[in-house]
Amino acid sequence: MSDRSTSFVGVRQPAFDAMVSGHVRAAAQIDRLTQALWVELNRAQLDTSPANGDQEQP
Repeated sequence: MSDRSTSFVGVRQPAFDAMVSGHVRAAAQIDRLTQALWVELNRAQLDTSPANGDQEQP
């Protein structure tokens, strides 16, 4: 049975590894961006606490 068979069930390891590698790179980039955003918000003296949609506006 070849990998191209329609009855193939499972994970094609090279494709899975490529997907995981892409997600790892994306996660690292998101982490860098969130850190940079936090720094910029603090420089602008803006609130960085989590938003809570349940609170009423004053």
